[in-house]
Amino acid sequence: MRRAAVLALLGVAAACNGGVHDLADEPVVFGTLHVRLDAPLAALVATSSGSFRVGILWAGSPVFVPYCFEHGPNPLDPNRPPNAVADLGCRDPQAVVAGMPGQSVPIERTSDTWEVPLTDLPSTEVMVGDVGARVAYGSVIVFLDDDNSGTFDIVRGCENRAPGEIRRRDRILASSFVSIDRPQRRIAYVEGTFDRGSYFYPNPQCRALPALGYSIWNVDLFFGPTGGCSRDDIGAEIVLGLDDPRELNLLGCRIRARESFPRSPPERAPAVTDTSTCTKDGALAVYSPTCGCPRVRVYTLSGCDDSLECTKLDWDVRDNPPDWWRCGR
Repeated sequence: MRRAAVLALLGVAAACNGGVHDLADEPVVFGTLHVRLDAPLAALVATSSGSFRVGILWAGSPVFVPYCFEHGPNPLDPNRPPNAVADLGCRDPQAVVAGMPGQSVPIERTSDTWEVPLTDLPSTEVMVGDVGARVAYGSVIVFLDDDNSGTFDIVRGCENRAPGEIRRRDRILASSFVSIDRPQRRIAYVEGTFDRGSYFYPNPQCRALPALGYSIWNVDLFFGPTGGCSRDDIGAEIVLGLDDPRELNLLGCRIRARESFPRSPPERAPAVTDTSTCTKDGALAVYSPTCGCPRVRVYTLSGCDDSLECTKLDWDVRDNPPDWWRCGR
């Protein structure tokens, strides 16, 4: 009980002050991650000017994109008709979304086992729930810090790139938590009472739940059989394997909240390298291969910047659409 009370008190202090290092001369160590890679690190990237690091990538809340909800991949509707824009630009709704980079430490290329002392608590920006019952989930990642910044650089928005090129400043090489539909070892941090009914990367079939403070939550497939969950102390060994590079690239992407809403059509038509389609409502959905992350932009002749339904329009060009517009009025 005393340990739980201390962790709860430190959590409040961190929320107010942004950390716990001011509470004493020496930083508080909440636990130590023990990570092992099941393949030689040097074999993953032959040459690089950057450094290798191991640490935590905290998960963020997925952004609701109406177009992708209606047309994109959906495990509950596997026979949904194909859609080129949605197939290219919409994320798998079961995939983990990057929230914020957490602690990491440099590692040697000649080693395959490492330790990460946890001296920080997750930011309130990646914690979900009320103050008395909130949680943060993290993925243990091994990554190439290409610019030697000392932290993992999350890709936000759309970067101008050559068609078909996916460029990342940092590259994830291995991860413990990629999708809720794959076996996973999550780093969990809980304050208060764990809300088992939360929709934040849920698994309602689990009987073993995360503990107060830091722990490791081992979760089976979301649509898999029951009884596939267990909990380990934060010091238990985490073994990482190699994953599909495309999924790991996706893990480092964060969609902006602005993508939930439509946009006013630009003066110029989408590039010839873009993939686009008209919706039944007369909107234009566009996927651009120059983005480093999956993304769909939806253009409408009238609408609002931060609302799907509004009484006062921020733009209305229905009477004078751009010359290139082809989706009706």
